[in-house]
Amino acid sequence: MTDTLSTLKHIYETILNKVDAGIHAVDETGKTIIYNEKMTKMELMDEQDVLHKNLLDVFMFKENQQSTLVQALQKEKKRLTSSKRISTIKDKKSRRLIIPSLF
Repeated sequence: MTDTLSTLKHIYETILNKVDAGIHAVDETGKTIIYNEKMTKMELMDEQDVLHKNLLDVFMFKENQQSTLVQALQKEKKRLTSSKRISTIKDKKSRRLIIPSLF
């Protein structure tokens, strides 16, 4: 990795872990690609238990319960290309933002 890429990666990871919002991003298959420190505290999960794993393999949902990430995946799947991702950001007031985005 070049020095520039290494620096950018460090900045990116620092920002993700210093913001006061839980961030959980999955790729188009439902695999977790970002799970920041705030989200680990909010959901009482270890990063290694979630990162690089499928959302449905890690989290159990009751029959009538739906995850905002699962809902976004189902709703947006038709419009996403293989290079797109879906993120959900949860702040202190438990508001969630669903963000289809390019990474």
